[in-house]
Parts: sequence; structure tokens; C-alpha cells
Amino acid sequence: MARRLGRLGAAASLAAVVATSTSARAQQRETQAWTALFATVKAPSEAPASGARGPSAWLDLQARRGASATIVLARPGVGYRLSDLVSLWAGYAYAGTYADGPANVYEHRAWQQALVSGSVGQLTLQLRPRLEQRFRDGEDPALRARLFGRANVALWPRGPLAIATWDEVFVQLHTTSWKAPGGFDQNRLFLGLGFTQGALRLEAGALAVTVRRADGSLLHQQNAALMAFLAF
Repeated sequence: MARRLGRLGAAASLAAVVATSTSARAQQRETQAWTALFATVKAPSEAPASGARGPSAWLDLQARRGASATIVLARPGVGYRLSDLVSLWAGYAYAGTYADGPANVYEHRAWQQALVSGSVGQLTLQLRPRLEQRFRDGEDPALRARLFGRANVALWPRGPLAIATWDEVFVQLHTTSWKAPGGFDQNRLFLGLGFTQGALRLEAGALAVTVRRADGSLLHQQNAALMAFLAF
């Protein structure tokens, strides 16, 4: 009888370990829905001879919905076009995480970036390094670097449809006071289809996000993304 009880106890313990392991693995994956609007406006150049040079304005608005929280982001900025290919930017961003429970997070950021873009045939390329200074109530300021690269390929010359792909890597420059570890922070990889009509471009597709959490473990997200771009 004692031996049988011992076997039952061992089986129960093994089942508990398997269940815990399965739960832990399940917590490593998540699915979200991302939407975003990006708009840029070029102000007329004061000196016609300067060609492409002149000031510009930037605004992006984003909303993301996960299993237990909604994230909203507003990022206005101003820039200066050095040429058709290169521009410099700076601005402010608000990122709010509104949890289904009481644990909301409100973050304010200052940001600076350079934007390099150009086209070769049916290929459009873009590179954007960005530096962020992050501020949360009751926490020390934090620094994060980001590097974004895009390659869009038109399906036919001057056609409205394109294969859209981009990747962005985030690096935390130090361990933050809210325990985000220094080093690799997250990576975002997008693959989808783009449609352009005049000043409007739409992109829809799959967005794979890998996030490094405070304990060093990785969270993998398989997200659906819809983005609109306006350029005036």
C-alpha cells in the first residue's frame, strides 16, 4: 500500500512539473494587434536655390493590444532635410501602457534620429538610427539606442504594390532603475504587402517581436500589423 501511494505521489509530482514547464513555455509567447499612422510634412524651403533642403514635421500615432494591456504611443517631432536622401530629427514621445489591472506605466521620451533613404529601380531602402532618453515617474532616466532598416521591392515598375520588409533592433545602454537589463532589449521583424496611392502608403503583414524581460528570459510575439504612411 505504501509503495502504491509512493508511486502515485511520484506520478503526481511529475505531472505537476510537466504542467509547470508547459505553463512557463506558454508564457514565452504572445499575440498582439498593432496599428500605426506615420505622417511627415515638408515645409516649403525659404531659399529655392537650396533645392531639397528645409524644415519638416513628423508625427506617428500607435496603438497595440495584447492579452492583458493596451499600449498607446504619440511621437511628434521636427526635422531638417539636408538633401533628398538625408534628414535629421528630434522630438518628444509619450508611451502609455494601460493594463487591464492597476499596473499602468506612463513613459515620456526625448528622441533624436537621422533618416537616410533612397531608391534604386524597384527597390526602396531606408536606414534610421535613433537615440531615446526615457523617463518614468519615480525612476532614473534611461538611454536606449535603436537601429531601423527597411527594404521595399515594387512588384512591377511604378506599380502600387510592393513587398515590404523591415527590421529594428533596440539596445538598452545600461540597466534601468526599473530593472530592464542593459544590452539587447528587443527586435522587431516585419514582412508584409505595401500599397501606395499618391501621398498614402498602406502596409499590412506579420510582425515578429522578441523582447528581453527583466529576468533575462525572452518573450516572443507573433503580431498582426496594419500601418498607414502619409507624406506631404
